[in-house]
Amino acid sequence: QELKKMQMDLMGTLNKKVEDYLKEYNKDKGFAYIFSYQPGAIIYYKDSIYDITDELIKGLNVQYKKGK
Repeated sequence: QELKKMQMDLMGTLNKKVEDYLKEYNKDKGFAYIFSYQPGAIIYYKDSIYDITDELIKGLNVQYKKGK
C-alpha cells in the first residue's frame, strides 16, 4: 500500500511537470489540445477557452430545481 502511494505521488509530480511544460511550450504555438499516447493520460493540455464546466453546472442545477 505504501509502494502504491509512492507510485501515485511520483506520477502526480511527473504529470504536473509535463502539464506545466506544455503550458509554457504552447504559449506561442496556439494548440487547443495536446494529446498523450500514454494509456490513462489522454489529454495533457487543453485551452481553458473550451472549459464549459460552469455552464454545465448551471444547467444541471436548473434542471434539478425543476424536478423538485
